[in-house]
Amino acid sequence: MQLTPGESRFITRRASMGKYWPIAGWTLIVTLLGLASWLWYQVPLFVNPWEVAHALETDMLPDSSLYLMAIMLPVVVLAILVLTASGILLAWRVFANERQLLEIIKKLQPGCDSPSS
Repeated sequence: MQLTPGESRFITRRASMGKYWPIAGWTLIVTLLGLASWLWYQVPLFVNPWEVAHALETDMLPDSSLYLMAIMLPVVVLAILVLTASGILLAWRVFANERQLLEIIKKLQPGCDSPSS
């Protein structure tokens, strides 16, 4: 059984995306770890809750910083919600691609009468 042109394009596109993922994934991980390290040492009030607690206890946190932190909390929570929703939508699309690939494979197997069986 021959693949349709659409199925061939799907498999080619999937293979090309899969080829570049390890490079992109490792680059993103290293960049994220670098940013986290830089923030931890250069701007600890952004990422280190113990530093914030210490600054609050010792009254070393300026009112302007406290005001900015209070304003940024809802923004950060909304950003986390958007990122979570994006991850869910991405996973949804990945599983849809997997179903399509499994249907193509099932169709190409000998003795299989229809792709949905």
